[in-house]
Amino acid sequence: MCHCAALLGKDGMMTDRYILDKSVRINDAVRASYDELTAKTFGFTFEEWYRQGFWTDKNVPYALRDGTKVISNVSVNPMDILWNGEMRRYVQLGTVMTDPEYRGRGLARILISEILKDWRDRCDAMFLFANDSVLDFYPRFGFIRESTYQFRRPVIPNPGGMRKLDMECGADRELLRSCYLKSNPFSQLTVVNNFELLMFYSISFMKNCIFYLKKFDAVIIAEYEDTVMACYDIFCDPHQELDAILSASAKEDTAFADLGFSPVSVGTCVPTEEKGDTLFLLKGKENIWKGRQLTFPHLFHT
Repeated sequence: MCHCAALLGKDGMMTDRYILDKSVRINDAVRASYDELTAKTFGFTFEEWYRQGFWTDKNVPYALRDGTKVISNVSVNPMDILWNGEMRRYVQLGTVMTDPEYRGRGLARILISEILKDWRDRCDAMFLFANDSVLDFYPRFGFIRESTYQFRRPVIPNPGGMRKLDMECGADRELLRSCYLKSNPFSQLTVVNNFELLMFYSISFMKNCIFYLKKFDAVIIAEYEDTVMACYDIFCDPHQELDAILSASAKEDTAFADLGFSPVSVGTCVPTEEKGDTLFLLKGKENIWKGRQLTFPHLFHT
């Protein structure tokens, strides 16, 4: 779907006309331009994700084009969220970018206004993560800031039986899928029905960090640095024990695990306020972060 977007200059007169495009994924030329801007802005592209069939309508770019050139974008990511056993429909905004040559023209404002018109009444909550340079921008649209928390848990290493999965191997991908469908039983807040987004990370940034533990029939996605294991997610049956999986996944010198999700039972976890990108939620919609120490699953940021 495309239509023209009118931009007003300081004197209120129309100065430019660009094309508002909501069908980036299915147009090869436009998608290539979108990837060029993504690479210039963030240092990666979506083409491999698209080529392997994982880019679906669960990620919808709202892009402004100058001809076939994508000059600004905000993407809509509808998500099924399981929160304390209840299903929710959330919308996460991401891939917010504008070509440097076109900044200062109110392009992001046009896109966010269009998204609010289309999606405000179709979700339980709308949210995004923003860096420090734009913290004053999103409140203009009714978004409010909330804190998120990292949970660090002590680990007693008992390594063994862990195998790295090869994301170029069909059988290993299917193993990841089957475990993902079991969800993360240790997390208060999980993203379900979105294997596609998990695969965005699994075939790129996290492809060397995905491990299978046969004893637990579990997949853990983790990185290791010094004595800390960054445990981004775990997928397994609900009868398993978190401490046992963390111990089996640890290296000999691992002392702590930083969880990329909000544990059901805090137990020995030490929560600390997360640094980096700031969470914004649309005022007037559901806000489960208010008054709670939570994080959004790290592998489902967009």
